[in-house]
Amino acid sequence: GLAISDNDQSIQFLSYLRTEMEKNTVCLAFVNMIPGNTQLYMSRAEVYYNQTMTSSANVVIIYGDTDGTLAVSFSMWESRGIQRIWVTTSQWDVTTSQRDFTLDSFHGNLAFAHHHGKISGFKNFVQTLNPLKYSDKYLARLEWMHFNCEDSAANCKTLRNFSSNVSLEWLMEQTFDMAFSDSSYDIY
Repeated sequence: GLAISDNDQSIQFLSYLRTEMEKNTVCLAFVNMIPGNTQLYMSRAEVYYNQTMTSSANVVIIYGDTDGTLAVSFSMWESRGIQRIWVTTSQWDVTTSQRDFTLDSFHGNLAFAHHHGKISGFKNFVQTLNPLKYSDKYLARLEWMHFNCEDSAANCKTLRNFSSNVSLEWLMEQTFDMAFSDSSYDIY
């Protein structure tokens, strides 16, 4: 089965997935396109729930927003102890998530990623990177988001208390990955 957010990116994913599945004569037992609009979702929530609960599918692929109605559906399915293999993108990693998932229903976690050779010096570069030196660069702008800043160190009250030798080494791996890899896919 497949549960996706009802948006352009997820529809593009569905199109790609169907093309690949047709090449291998594989089909989907169901496709739930979960709307982002809460009222529309609530009017159809029972249909999505029943479709997932009564399906003979052993594998359900989840693709889409992690902070909307699709996440509500997943929480509902997961809390009922539905015995399925859940295939998700790494952003859905429930083992490191801040969400209140009941991990009792998960019997393991298997993550896949494209293999890349180790890039000499990359980890050291990331650990010693000083965001204050690169305030006009794209990378630094991404880091400002982690400090709840607008767009530069000058506008960031949090960073004013840091020394000029601050590095990104202390950021948790979940926040800033020290590896250089593509997105992975998790199976629960």
